[in-house]
Amino acid sequence: MLMSKAAYAKHRGVSRQTVYDWIAKGDVVMSGSKIDVNASERKLKNSPAVHPWHDPDKKVNISPRAALYSKGEDLSDVKNQPFTVSVQEAANMVLTLDDIYPPAETEDELRDRVLDAAEALGLEVRTVDVDGDEEYIIGIELYDAKQDKTVHRFDSYLFELEALTFLRWLVVTKRLDDTELENVTKAGLAALSEPFVSNVKAVYADRFESDADEV
Repeated sequence: MLMSKAAYAKHRGVSRQTVYDWIAKGDVVMSGSKIDVNASERKLKNSPAVHPWHDPDKKVNISPRAALYSKGEDLSDVKNQPFTVSVQEAANMVLTLDDIYPPAETEDELRDRVLDAAEALGLEVRTVDVDGDEEYIIGIELYDAKQDKTVHRFDSYLFELEALTFLRWLVVTKRLDDTELENVTKAGLAALSEPFVSNVKAVYADRFESDADEV
């Protein structure tokens, strides 16, 4: 079976640029200007396995380097090992992972991103709740234990996303006071890559439902 490059890209769930890269590397079998799908599939089966994760919405295959940040594998020792980087290096790492690190698909995953990011920058996440009732959390605040002060408070409807946006802004625009970050983690920096969530309504399903019930 022969396919055009565009049709093969759609068939494989990747961008056309990815197909062009495969052609340049000889990873697919060409027949004139068309791709021989059957021959290419046989060749692929005999090739070394690649990391299976990809974002079906963005059609971006994860790179071997970015696989270290993937939530889909048990790489906690690697992702959570503290290390030291300059403020510039931290910014570069976050930007490199944009559209590569898998976004949160549930509210629990989104909370993990906030916790990972705050911890990497030496901050604590404290809940803001109604009369001390943790079942009714209405926001969070980022607390700096070293300076014994609240850095920022977020009590809007989407407070997790606002917190991540704020932390990303601090890192990417290099507004941190330290010239070096001594205890960052790969998970923490990856948590600041965009997009933060795959679908806002899906991640915040409970909040949208409760909001609808009140109407």
